[in-house]
Amino acid sequence: MVYALALTEDWRRIGGEDPHATWEVHPASPWNYALAIHPHDVAQHVDVDRQSVGERPFSPAAAPIQLRVRGRRIPWALEHGAAAAPPPSPVESAEELEELVLIPYGCTTLRVTELPWTVS
Repeated sequence: MVYALALTEDWRRIGGEDPHATWEVHPASPWNYALAIHPHDVAQHVDVDRQSVGERPFSPAAAPIQLRVRGRRIPWALEHGAAAAPPPSPVESAEELEELVLIPYGCTTLRVTELPWTVS
C-alpha cells in the first residue's frame, strides 16, 4: 500500500459554473518534509493508528489507517506550481522535529508520496 503525507487543501475556483466548474487545489499546510528516520529503521519508528471503515472511507478525515512518523521541514521548493524533485537523501535540517501523518494514497487529492529522509 502507498501512503502520502496528509495535507490541508485550499480549493480555488478558476472558472466555469456549477456543477461544471473548474478548480485548482493548493496546499494550505506545509508539505516540504523529510522523514527523520533511516529507511532501514522504519518499522521501529512508525506508529500505526487503525480506525473502523466509515461511511466515506476515501475521505482524508476518515482514513482507516494512519501512520504517524517524525519529520523535519527542509528546503524544497515549488517549480512551475508543483513540487520540485525531492532533494537527495540524507537531507540536512536543523528544523524542529514534528509529527507527520501519512494516509493511504487513495484518501488524498493533493499528495506528497516521495519523501527524502534526514538523520540530523
